[in-house]
Amino acid sequence: ITLDPEFYSSEEPGGGGSYGWYQFSGACYCDFCFGSFLRDTGEKTIAADVPAAARSAWLEQQGQPKAYQAHLKKNVQLLARRLEQAVHAIDPDVLLGFLAVYEAGDFFARGLRDGFKTPDRPVLIWTETPTYNKGYHAYVDDVYAKFQGLGNVIYVPGLNLAKHGPQTLGIQARDLALHSDGYWVFSQQKKRFQDETNLTSFKAGNGEILKALSTSE
Repeated sequence: ITLDPEFYSSEEPGGGGSYGWYQFSGACYCDFCFGSFLRDTGEKTIAADVPAAARSAWLEQQGQPKAYQAHLKKNVQLLARRLEQAVHAIDPDVLLGFLAVYEAGDFFARGLRDGFKTPDRPVLIWTETPTYNKGYHAYVDDVYAKFQGLGNVIYVPGLNLAKHGPQTLGIQARDLALHSDGYWVFSQQKKRFQDETNLTSFKAGNGEILKALSTSE
């Protein structure tokens, strides 16, 4: 089961900032997040004392931006852990994951990652860009190495069928899979999946994956 947070463009009222295409505008400074940080750190200041628009600057003045990011990550991780425990109480074999433009410095992605993964069950991370458009390149190796260092992460980069033709699909599928933990495919057009030339290309790529895996064994 993979969750898709859908970080599309939106505008927050009250000066909360804007989110571009899959881009974070920064930390959340709502009353809950900011207030819980103040309580957890033993601050005498309460959320009502600091207007929302001034909270980022207040944290800078206090030398607390990194601590605040860690607090946000912990909040997300706790929510994800509750979900993980509820799901695995029903079926302990289910793998959980999420779709993302994964950036190691983002509190939300890191919170989901560490809340979903357990010593017995790795977390699935299905990334989108930049492989959606570019396919396999050095970025994949870098991210895979980072996840291997963290442990208990299944890294699956994605391909957008609208950006890759049958001449390269099989090659991209092969290269992604052999430099990560697999690949996944996205398309808004069903006919792209049913296209015989695309299917032939995928079959050829998958055949090379199987051949490489059998050789490595």
